[in-house]
Amino acid sequence: MSISLGLITLYRERVNAPSLVTGFLSANAFGVYVFHAPILVAISMALHQFLVAPLAKAAVVSVIALAASFLFAALVRTVPGLRKVFA
Repeated sequence: MSISLGLITLYRERVNAPSLVTGFLSANAFGVYVFHAPILVAISMALHQFLVAPLAKAAVVSVIALAASFLFAALVRTVPGLRKVFA
C-alpha cells in the first residue's frame, strides 16, 4: 500500500506534465477500460497456437493488446454518436 501511494505521489510531483501522448492516453482511457477485455481475449486466442514460453507470450500479448486497445478506443471515438459516450 505504501509503495502504491508513494508512486502516485512521485508521479504527481515529477511527471505531471501535459503532452500529446498523455493527452491521447487520457482521452482514450475510458474506451480502453471498456474494450480491453474482449481485445485481450481475441489476441490471446489468435496467438494460442504459437509455442513460446508462457511468460514471453504473456509479454507479447500484453504489448499487442495495449496498443490495440488504445487504437480501437481512438477509432470508436471517431464515430459521431459514440464520441460523447467515450469522451
